Amino acid sequence: MDSIEMDKERLTAEMAFKDSSSAVIKIRQRLPDFLQSVKLKYVKLGYGYSCNPATILLFLIIVPLSIATLVQFTGHGHVDDGI
Repeated sequence: MDSIEMDKERLTAEMAFKDSSSAVIKIRQRLPDFLQSVKLKYVKLGYGYSCNPATILLFLIIVPLSIATLVQFTGHGHVDDGI
């Protein structure tokens, strides 16, 4: 199966020959190139937010406390003596 790339329209054309008198041509639209569309400025901005000391504090203290509270309220952490 041959493939022809049409970059401007992001189309891919594929041609297959079934027998000597017929051919099948499929034209599909490709996904956009996301690596080229992401701006480095926004990647740096997101990285700066994720490495913020307040964010680290949130994940090291507040999230485990919330999980421990949730376990206590649901009763999954309760140990039964069997008496």
